[in-house]
Amino acid sequence: MSYHFLTDGNGIISCYDMYPTQFRSFVDMTNYLPTLKEMGFNALWINPLQLPGDISDFYKSDKNNGVKLDNEVTKSLYGMSDPHTFNPRFCLNPAKDSKEDAQQLNAKALQTFTSTARKFDIVPMFDLVLNHIAIDSPICQERPNWVKGIHRDFKDVRGFNYDDENIRNEIIDEFWKPYIYQYMVIYGFDGVRVDAVGYVHPEVRRALYEYIDTLAKEHGKPKPVILDESLFCKRPLHEEVEYLKLPTIGPTHITTEVFNADIDRRTSGLPTKIKQDELAKASVVFQQKNGIFRTDAKGGCINFCGNHDFHSLAMAILFQMATSRLKSDNAYLNMLALDQLSGVKSVEEVPEPLKTTLLFSYADEIQREIEEKKQETLSDFKTLVFEKLALTALTGSGGWFVLSGDETSDVTDKTVFQRRGAVDESYYPQRTHHIFSDNRALADIALEKMAKDNFMRENANKEWMLALYYDLNSVPEMQKRLLVAHKDNIRHQINAGIRGVQQSFAELLDTFGIKITFEAKDFIAKPRTYENGWLGLQDNSAFIKQLNTLLKQLPASLRGYSSDLVRLDDKPDLMVFVRKNGTDIQAAVDVVIVNLNPANKVILTPENMQLIAKQYCNHYLSLEMNESHEQNEGWKSLYEQVMLAMSSNHLHLGEGVVFESFKQLKTKRPQGGSFFFENISKDPCSGSDIATMQVK
Repeated sequence: MSYHFLTDGNGIISCYDMYPTQFRSFVDMTNYLPTLKEMGFNALWINPLQLPGDISDFYKSDKNNGVKLDNEVTKSLYGMSDPHTFNPRFCLNPAKDSKEDAQQLNAKALQTFTSTARKFDIVPMFDLVLNHIAIDSPICQERPNWVKGIHRDFKDVRGFNYDDENIRNEIIDEFWKPYIYQYMVIYGFDGVRVDAVGYVHPEVRRALYEYIDTLAKEHGKPKPVILDESLFCKRPLHEEVEYLKLPTIGPTHITTEVFNADIDRRTSGLPTKIKQDELAKASVVFQQKNGIFRTDAKGGCINFCGNHDFHSLAMAILFQMATSRLKSDNAYLNMLALDQLSGVKSVEEVPEPLKTTLLFSYADEIQREIEEKKQETLSDFKTLVFEKLALTALTGSGGWFVLSGDETSDVTDKTVFQRRGAVDESYYPQRTHHIFSDNRALADIALEKMAKDNFMRENANKEWMLALYYDLNSVPEMQKRLLVAHKDNIRHQINAGIRGVQQSFAELLDTFGIKITFEAKDFIAKPRTYENGWLGLQDNSAFIKQLNTLLKQLPASLRGYSSDLVRLDDKPDLMVFVRKNGTDIQAAVDVVIVNLNPANKVILTPENMQLIAKQYCNHYLSLEMNESHEQNEGWKSLYEQVMLAMSSNHLHLGEGVVFESFKQLKTKRPQGGSFFFENISKDPCSGSDIATMQVK
């Protein structure tokens, strides 16, 4: 590796989550590395690769359509059964070789993967799931004192028993240290993403982070990247942060959640909660448990764009668009008049599971419009996807990560599970029965009949949902929407090969005089691979490359970092990110400006720059836009810092953003408090003369 972003660069991570179920083998993952390099990624992490546990009678709701009925799942990537055996789903020829030969073959393939990543200056990271192990793991029988009882929500795993110090040390020394050694030294990884750190005893993290650091030094590796995944806080934020702080070696990065923030194209300014999370969680990176600051720390808070615990990027945007469409639908307003929804005033107040059911029906409709190339819908979708990408990339102090498939707007949920009893191993089948294209109308009638039955079964204990369905006879378009999620779910089950569902479907079609079978020949292959972009809705790779290029230009983030978002009413395609590197009013500022429609050039004027600075100052100081604030010395100092950033190499422009006549400017502050900017050089990008401007 000739360049390492943590040791040679600014410590800001541009990470790709190489979700293994998106690829057929380690060889496929290796073949995709040149594409990651081209998009500007400097790191990757790969989700758990070991053999998962198997369980029956475990049902999970589909994250996209919200349906749980008959969705029996097993073999979670995050429920490791055997630490010495790879998951056959990603292996080379697992059925043809002995277990030992297959392990050796795939270990070599994984070594090739990590060494190739380093050649492309990409830091390879593995996933470390310290909290639990599969319920059927031999460990549970061999070392029963190592594990706790079954989790009430995740009955496929058992938590490690870290409360007892002696047992904790046994698990660390006898289980985790050999496991980490295997991944770092034998397989060749240079960093780690640590799952659900808020659920892990801090002494486990302390001991293992020190061990990871020691291994790197002993084996001539660069400083290891340690990414703490902290998305589901068990405690209030300040308590969570104190729980996560470590006395010695700490993480280099920690996750936050701007992805889930309620921000739309009219929003200027980031939500207070996002700013609080950034400031608090970054202290886990920059500060030791005793309060002493780590002077050599680089990194900070990292946002995600698409996540296996949430929606994919594309589906998140479809739900965002669905929410807008639902709010403007007169049929929805008529539905709110029904007794079951009395008191509901907004979409946010619609009770579950009705909310997800309704939104999915609109999301499904919007997806079909995109696939049919409806231009208005396509344009809105593209803009919103780019907006979400820019938000997640450019607001965090430590960078971001992109989930496999986000680069092509793949809508499928990156579930950690497989369907139990399915012929197709993918949770979302990569094949479709010919009946859905050959006789779509009759197939839809059968699906709707099954969907109604399933709706009644799943909501048998929710009398209000059943009553609502029948009352919607007066609003038939909304009544049909209640069945869309179940139709989608049944179609997946039929295509996956769930026998009982297939049989019910076949029996219904038989009443129409149509006989079908479910042999392999009856299905049309619909593979989702990296070669075909996982059948995504659009190509985002050029925009992602632009964002990663901008991130590389930024300085290393310092403790006290904060960011905010500024909008210009007359330039709706621009997003302006002001990144302040410290809490002091004089702390350095970087301004990043991104065009959501790069093909259309946007020209900025001196007046635009003044307005950006004024808006940011009022956001930062929590003030309303008011000319009188400009006489405040603190306001003036901050304004001067922002304008100074925009007249120096602290201004970073995305594609399609052009200044009218200036870029590099020098400031002086005459009596009276006005700020003047004088012509000092030529714009290094365009060569144009730089105009004099006065800020009033």
